[in-house]
Amino acid sequence: MDFLYAGATAFYIFGSKRVTKENYHTQHAIGLGLGWGASRIEGAIPAAYTKTGADENISSNLTGNSYNLFYRYLWEEMFFMFDASTVSVNNGSRRYDSGEYSIIFGRYFDL
Repeated sequence: MDFLYAGATAFYIFGSKRVTKENYHTQHAIGLGLGWGASRIEGAIPAAYTKTGADENISSNLTGNSYNLFYRYLWEEMFFMFDASTVSVNNGSRRYDSGEYSIIFGRYFDL
């Protein structure tokens, strides 16, 4: 499977708008996003996952929607971020869903 999706995430920031090491402020940001894109699906669905009990070959170029959930927490120069996305495409009587998520702990550096 190959997916290429683009979208926008609208988010709102709770807490201090300026977070620095000196002011010890924290900040939360949450957001929701929507997108659209294209996917290419090639391969086979194993018999265990089909209604017919036989392998089914797939070769499709599809378009579909993506949905995104975003959360970020800032404390001084440290941050925690969670991002989850799902992609849904329809191909006749079949619907293909995929998802990904990431959890990131990090630190900002001034250059």
